[in-house]
Amino acid sequence: MTSCKNIFRELEILTVPSLIILECCLSVKRNLTIDDLVVKKHNYGSREKNKFKVAVNHTSKERSPVCFNRNLYNALPEEILKCDKYIDFRRQLN
Repeated sequence: MTSCKNIFRELEILTVPSLIILECCLSVKRNLTIDDLVVKKHNYGSREKNKFKVAVNHTSKERSPVCFNRNLYNALPEEILKCDKYIDFRRQLN
């Protein structure tokens, strides 16, 4: 039995887990509101300005799909998070 990894790379096909992660991050970007971002809370230039606030308590909210998607989005590299336009963001992810 051989691995499909090389074939997937040659054909530029994403695996199912990769597709799920991609769609989660894209859904966050599509539904992005400025109120959700940390940047509007103060006027200081902080490292976390392009990231979302996520609940820190251990409630059922923390395990909701919305929080999961935001955590995935927050884990992306800073240069991807800086993309203002959706189409540029999508290109950076692919």
